[in-house]
Amino acid sequence: MQVLFFWPYFLYMNKFTSFLFSGALALFLVVTPSLSFAVGIATLNALGAKNQFFATTTASATTMHMKIVSATDTHTFQWDASPWLLAQGGTGATSFTDGSIPFIWGGVFVQSNGQLFWNNTDSILSIGGTATVAKVNIKGSGSLDLLDVATSAGSPSLYVKASGNVGIGNSSPLHALDVSGAMYSRLVTLTDAPSLAIDWNAGNVQSLTLSTNTTLTFSDGQVGGEYKLILKQDATGGRTITWPVSVKWVGGIAPTLTSNANGIDVVSFVHDGSFYLGSYTLDHKVPVAPPAGIAFDNAITQQTSQGTNNLTFSYTTSGTNRYLFVGCVANGSGAAITNITYAGTPMTQINSLTAVGFLNETDYLFGLAAPATGIHDMVVTTNTPSTIACAASSYTGAQQTTAVEASNTAQGQSGGTAIVSVTTITDNDWLVGFARMDGAPTAGPNTVNRGNSLFVDMMDTNGAQTPAGSHSMNYTGATDWNWIAAALKPAGI
Repeated sequence: MQVLFFWPYFLYMNKFTSFLFSGALALFLVVTPSLSFAVGIATLNALGAKNQFFATTTASATTMHMKIVSATDTHTFQWDASPWLLAQGGTGATSFTDGSIPFIWGGVFVQSNGQLFWNNTDSILSIGGTATVAKVNIKGSGSLDLLDVATSAGSPSLYVKASGNVGIGNSSPLHALDVSGAMYSRLVTLTDAPSLAIDWNAGNVQSLTLSTNTTLTFSDGQVGGEYKLILKQDATGGRTITWPVSVKWVGGIAPTLTSNANGIDVVSFVHDGSFYLGSYTLDHKVPVAPPAGIAFDNAITQQTSQGTNNLTFSYTTSGTNRYLFVGCVANGSGAAITNITYAGTPMTQINSLTAVGFLNETDYLFGLAAPATGIHDMVVTTNTPSTIACAASSYTGAQQTTAVEASNTAQGQSGGTAIVSVTTITDNDWLVGFARMDGAPTAGPNTVNRGNSLFVDMMDTNGAQTPAGSHSMNYTGATDWNWIAAALKPAGI
């Protein structure tokens, strides 16, 4: 039988019959266990010494660590107990401690168990010590910092100073925890029940949509811990909370939750080790933009009819939060306006005045909130055939339920300034008035004439009157004059 041995396995041979060395040591031999020799082999590879060294390099015999040891006719491959260098296929060390993590230094494998160690019993990796308190243990050394974790771009992600200060997003933490960037606790969404236990270990911010009246209990609050509970009413609303006895409120008064459907309240707590110190903000809403205020929309000047019971004319409105005024005179013995409609909707009489300087005449001011948009007929009806004259104006941004909050009248003769005052109740009202005159009027301060009639016109302040109180409009140029004015309230108030 032929057996081929390759370096560097140890070989024990019993009865050599022939050897052939070639290259890096290749042995071809035939082993015949039943065959014996009277004389042992005295030389090997032409060398007569008992111990023969073999090497994988051309180094001297002192660095050749594989040898053949001969004893009479027995020859054994042995290691001479000197560490093999890396170039010889070895580690450069004779042994390693259990748990060592060898690394190359100075061309050989070395171990530094005080700095890098693996505890295989507990599966623990230690850097700078051999602690067994966690899966990974890092112990400082001198002034060197403990940990530097960076992004692929090299930016600091997690950094631990030698002092123990931790930086997130920075490498120079000034406090125990120093964060560059946002930090938050993920929202925990709870499911309502008549009795509900809230575990604050689940998250610092928790949300609960109330679908029933609920009794709460708290657990796992940490001393100094800050917690928030977002409470939302369902589509029904009116749900209530019974709070744990461990909660103390400001002034001893628990919150009265928003009862509106879908109302939102936020309750905050700080745990002092014994109690949850509670505070709250109620009725969170999407902010509503303040109204733009009143603005002029449209106006029409003198419209007349004579000897009839009605006057019909077209008028156009547009915009949002609209309000329409129409001022009319009914001239004739016993004549009175009984009804005014716009697009078929009756208007409301605001005020009236028996005119001076104009025989058998009564003046009127009517109004309508939310008139139909577009072009529609205005129909004025009297109780008897008479002369009817009207003017109209409309506005946007007006309050829709109680738009007109005050009105007043004024009249005069013999020229001078035609002035009317109205005491407003709300800031930012406009004054709107119907003027009856017998000449070409010239609008005075705080007054805009919306027509050009010598008979009837609508006028206004063209701006908000603030603060609330007495405000006026006026004009000149008429001998006999009559005023009916109203305060128009803005939307959102």
